[in-house]
Amino acid sequence: MTQPSFNLIDEPFIPVVMASGLCDELSLRDTLARAHEIRELRDESPLVTIALHRLLLAILHRNFGPASYQAWKSLWDARQFDQATLSEYFEKWHNRFDLFHPQFPFCQTANLQIEEMDPAARLVRHVAQTFTDSLFNHTIPNNAATIPFAEAARHLIVEQTLSMSGGAGYVSSHAAYSIMFLATGRSLFETLLLNLVRYDEETPIPSRKDAPTWELNSFPAHNRPPVGYIESLTWLHRQIRIVPADVGVRQVAYVKGPRCEHTAATPDPMLAYRVSKQAGVLPYGFTAERSLWRDSATLFMASGSPDTAEFFRPSVLEHLMALSEPSRNYLNPDMELNLRAYGILGKNASIEFWRVESLPMPLAFLGAGDHVYFLRTALTTAETAGDWLFKCARSLAGDLLAPDGRKPDPGRALSIAKSLAPERAYWSRLEQPYRRLLHELAHHPDEGEQLVAQWTWNTVRLTAMRAFDEATAQLDHSARTLRAVARSTSQLRRRLHGEFQQSKEFINDLEQSYAAERVAD
Repeated sequence: MTQPSFNLIDEPFIPVVMASGLCDELSLRDTLARAHEIRELRDESPLVTIALHRLLLAILHRNFGPASYQAWKSLWDARQFDQATLSEYFEKWHNRFDLFHPQFPFCQTANLQIEEMDPAARLVRHVAQTFTDSLFNHTIPNNAATIPFAEAARHLIVEQTLSMSGGAGYVSSHAAYSIMFLATGRSLFETLLLNLVRYDEETPIPSRKDAPTWELNSFPAHNRPPVGYIESLTWLHRQIRIVPADVGVRQVAYVKGPRCEHTAATPDPMLAYRVSKQAGVLPYGFTAERSLWRDSATLFMASGSPDTAEFFRPSVLEHLMALSEPSRNYLNPDMELNLRAYGILGKNASIEFWRVESLPMPLAFLGAGDHVYFLRTALTTAETAGDWLFKCARSLAGDLLAPDGRKPDPGRALSIAKSLAPERAYWSRLEQPYRRLLHELAHHPDEGEQLVAQWTWNTVRLTAMRAFDEATAQLDHSARTLRAVARSTSQLRRRLHGEFQQSKEFINDLEQSYAAERVAD
């Protein structure tokens, strides 16, 4: 059989949405050449979407740097990527982008020796990674489907980017359980430029040391830190070799690989980091029951001193803040971008969920000023109300279990409180008002106190009471239950009124002031 070829420079495999709204698949060459005509890069799997962005960023960093903010501005003003530079690069390394090159297959290990092969479906994240559980997944070695070359290429890139931990020494990639943040613009060109962070000006670009793995003749044999960001983006976390069939890939050889050991000195610009007293600096990841917008004040807040900070926001945000500073003004500080967050939560090579969230991100929140202070105050009041919701639900559960004053079983009370879960409806209903508040704070920072007071008294307080009323409405209407509900509802109202009384007084003072002004006019 003739040796197949599927070269990513020439073959379409990247799913995009054009400015017209039409969906298409393009090659690497065409994606970068037409990035200004593409609305966004988007796959049905968020993992594929973010992994392909990282691949494109590696190519752009290797060719364009940028070595300084001024160099970045020149790229931004060009409104499209220089095709002569990219064509020269793709011509030089053309054979290294072939999935089936005999010596340097893209993203793979050429001389991989293994006795047994796995079905190619092992590369596909939404298919079980082992073939022992067939209750919901009927893919087993004997009936495994052939995966088209383009799909295999996408999942191969995901696997090298987001390798998860497992048995027999399979360690995860540094990004596997982390949130990867991507600032998005009006086109793919803008999105890529917004995330193309500045290199150290003293480092010549392209650096001879920091190179993508496809330019290397041999790969790291042991765990070690990356030489630089480009090597980090293209690190091969697994030794893989895909085996072609007539029209696609049917089998894959799969072995553990070396770990890319990121340190505090070599952070990934797409990742945020938190500081643990026990474990040191750790990547920030998703929490199953908590939406990301609830932590947005911490996320937007400028990172403090490395010796005292408890959280470091992504370097991409530091990059955007620098571009919008008055001394440069390369980006309008009044601009509102979207910040997308991609990630997974799982254990032992099994995904519990994958998630993509989108946050509005006014650039004003990244710099100096009171924007983040007001936002943090608003979110703190929301968390306070959320805590009281659950406490009152647990108090209600105890009253239902032991109405005669005896101490209720704490396990059963907790179970009932979780089943009522008034905080779920509460948080889901707060997200849209939060987005409106964020927009108002960005454009009217001088009204921050008033906006936060109105949010606290009129939005948070009323949303919490409504959520509790709806959660308790599902209970039976016996006299004992109604009395218990009345007591817990009264408790919640007193708590919320006491906590937020100052906001009410502030709003009343403002209304009186406005009324006096109208009379004077």
